[in-house]
Amino acid sequence: MDISVIIPCRNEERHVAHCLESLLAQRYPEDRYEILLADNMSTDRTVEIARRYPRVTVVREEKLSSYAARNAAARIATGRILAFTDADCEAAPDWLATIGDALRDERTALVLGSRRFAHEGFVLRSLADYETEKARFVYAQNDPRLY
Repeated sequence: MDISVIIPCRNEERHVAHCLESLLAQRYPEDRYEILLADNMSTDRTVEIARRYPRVTVVREEKLSSYAARNAAARIATGRILAFTDADCEAAPDWLATIGDALRDERTALVLGSRRFAHEGFVLRSLADYETEKARFVYAQNDPRLY
């Protein structure tokens, strides 16, 4: 397995199907990635919806923390690459292929992409653009003091 996609979530029934469908529609071979939904004690229909997708593995984490949920999924991940997204995100169709291509260079240890919010207005779009540019600046400096 090349890539394990990890999605931490809690009470995301409004968004999770859209997120999972975007991941299942990747232009990347099905046998080279897995999808792990790390449920963080959802009380809505999130898990029920996720289980409708046979290729999605649901992992339950009882400690209320998105970090704990990510770690629970990472412990069972079989991919050599861990790719993280959130349940309210939509992955571009070439997301996994782009990650795989970027990590072919053995000197690359981390890949960051731009982010778009599902229901963004001016403020969220501006925040996403700011965060993307900030990351680009920091990592382009090649200065360990900035990490």
